[in-house]
Amino acid sequence: MKTRRGWYLLDTKAENDKRIKDEKEDVLEASRAVIVKRGDNKIARRRLQAEQREAALMEELSNAQKAVEAKQQEIEVTHRLAAELSRRKSKDLRIYPNSSESITWRT
Repeated sequence: MKTRRGWYLLDTKAENDKRIKDEKEDVLEASRAVIVKRGDNKIARRRLQAEQREAALMEELSNAQKAVEAKQQEIEVTHRLAAELSRRKSKDLRIYPNSSESITWRT
């Protein structure tokens, strides 16, 4: 249908079709924006989770290294104590070779 507006003719059906098309494009653009935002949120969440996993892994590795170092230190202390005990026993045996006065070590 054509109507007269001012000095030119307007096609109202074409205007309605254009308006409907523009509204559909606006709705489509809004849904695209929602999808993009949701995707960005997922990407950010996955990145954060990956960083948290990496931090937990690093902490676990650090704790394991500390445990290994503690065990190694314990072994070294035990070794030094055993060497000291052996040295003292041999020293006592040299001092009192056949005497009943020697120190009896309990093991």
